[in-house]
Amino acid sequence: MKKMFLLGIVLAVSAGTFYTGLASSKPSLYLNRLAGSNVAVRAVTDPIAALPDSDVVVVFDISNFFSSRLFSTLMTDPKTSAEFKKFETEALNYGIDVRQLRQVVVGGRIDPAKKFNGCLIITGAFDREKMLAGMASKADKLSLQSESYGDRTIYIVTDKSGKAPGTDLKVMDLNVTRETDKVALSFLGQDSIVLGDLDNVKNTIDVQNGKQAGVRGNQELFGYISNTKISSLLRFALITPVTSEGGTKGGKGKVLTNDDLGSSRSSSSSSRDEDDPLGFGKMAESIRGSYGSIDLAAGFNLDTTLLIKSEEEAKKMSEGLSGLLALGKMMAAGQGQKDPKQARLIEEALSGVSVNGSGKDVKVTINLSEPLLKDIFSTFNPTK
Repeated sequence: MKKMFLLGIVLAVSAGTFYTGLASSKPSLYLNRLAGSNVAVRAVTDPIAALPDSDVVVVFDISNFFSSRLFSTLMTDPKTSAEFKKFETEALNYGIDVRQLRQVVVGGRIDPAKKFNGCLIITGAFDREKMLAGMASKADKLSLQSESYGDRTIYIVTDKSGKAPGTDLKVMDLNVTRETDKVALSFLGQDSIVLGDLDNVKNTIDVQNGKQAGVRGNQELFGYISNTKISSLLRFALITPVTSEGGTKGGKGKVLTNDDLGSSRSSSSSSRDEDDPLGFGKMAESIRGSYGSIDLAAGFNLDTTLLIKSEEEAKKMSEGLSGLLALGKMMAAGQGQKDPKQARLIEEALSGVSVNGSGKDVKVTINLSEPLLKDIFSTFNPTK
């Protein structure tokens, strides 16, 4: 089950993201709508730099995944391998060579309600003539409008079912739900496609044409994502928008008096203390961003840095995470009497976790070897 779940994630990223927010069982059908666009013949050499200015950037390296040991291991399962080959064949019928996909790059903003609004850029190789044939054969399921924007054609695809899919989708504490059955998309070049709402697609085209600075103009965020390990499977950078209470990014918030602060702190802090006796909520509130990477070249490696609002809060975060790690090791030792093998694996896994604080940063790394991962999966998930 875990293997199928992981394969589902890969398929969702490498193919499902082509039509993010649309309800269809055949993701490539949405790309078929692109075939008639007037595409400028130029490649996107750096899809990150092509993104509009963002609060979040995530880079998924599809080609890295296909060459990883993890993918090879997944393909040893006959059922998983058969389903993936079926998916590949279907994608080729619609002009998409899955093995030639390179990256999925996501960028976007986070509003005060913690809703994420962004776009994604997919790079790879696409056969537009096959996409055109697919578009002609599926016009009964989709409606398509187009508009010219500069030297590009933007397509607005609508699912004729009229449903707003994914209304309960959340990632961590962010609401990434699309509450619409429409998605805009356009070619940035022969090797790349952008998808999102209409404004974000237009902004991306403007960035590529030099009319907007884009993520590259955001020195802090672009610096963080640029310093992550480029060969990693997944890279990310996030900076939470700075807002004042009652205000939005760039807006004015309510001016609080000392009485307001005193009364609100006494009531809200006591309530939060009861709901969060270990203080994890307060620690989470102190995080203003993070950046890092996940690498599967040799086992599992997570390297992330938490950006904390103050040195005092960073110290508390470091101490809190270290204490949680120590507690986990104590619990593993207690488990040894019931199941020595499981206890040993948990202890070895926790030994691969390190927490280090420096100034306002807290660095967390997780390094699990491939043999250890195999032992963990076989022990905790013996049924394939």
